[in-house]
Amino acid sequence: MDKPIKLPGQLTITRPTRGGELADAVEICFKDMSSRIEFATAIVDLASFTKALTGLGHQPCEITVHALDLVGMMKETKTEAVFVIDGSWETREERAAAACKEWETNGWIARVSDTQNHYKQLSKEKEGAVYRVCFLRWVPAVKTEQTE
Repeated sequence: MDKPIKLPGQLTITRPTRGGELADAVEICFKDMSSRIEFATAIVDLASFTKALTGLGHQPCEITVHALDLVGMMKETKTEAVFVIDGSWETREERAAAACKEWETNGWIARVSDTQNHYKQLSKEKEGAVYRVCFLRWVPAVKTEQTE
């Protein structure tokens, strides 16, 4: 069994406003602050949450977990000016992905949707446009006393 590690995190408890079967539910979310990943969400009906809150534990809930491979990692971001050539609307995503490939090295992943956001456009050129594109990657966190 792996040794438990301590990580800085956040806990959020909300009443979802999405309606439907969540109308009388509580949502509990766990976020790892190093990777900035919300990795676990529990949905529990209001009656069960009230029982748990007042000391009657082991109440049923629905738990969703994701991105566990990123928990404990450190999220890094950088921004690059990326030139995307003009073309048809149907090929915009392929052109943007191709333009971002130059910077997708050493684990960096482009947020290609930035090239569809006119607020991210830096300049318009004769044959295309330059966009401010965010790149993300997750790297091993530096070990501290708290995480050992």
